[in-house]
Formats: sequence, structure tokens, C-alpha cells
Amino acid sequence: MPRKYRHIKKYEKEIVELKSQGLTLRAIGEKLGFSLEQGKEFFK
Repeated sequence: MPRKYRHIKKYEKEIVELKSQGLTLRAIGEKLGFSLEQGKEFFK
């Protein structure tokens, strides 16, 4: 379950790095506490 709302832009570098390592949006979300929908929106 995602944590309370967090500003995803604060984690931009980390998200991009994890994505480049091959992690899925779902895995990134679980690791950083974001929902899958927030991850999808970030990459739009």
C-alpha cells in the first residue's frame, strides 16, 4: 500500500536511475512508496 502523498519530482533522479536498471513502474513504486498511477503519470 502506498504511503501518504509525496512529491514525486523530489525523487526524479532516483526514479530514472531505477528505470534504467530495468525495474518496472510497479517495483519502483513499491520501493519508493508511490502508486503505479503516479509512476505512469511521471513518465508521460
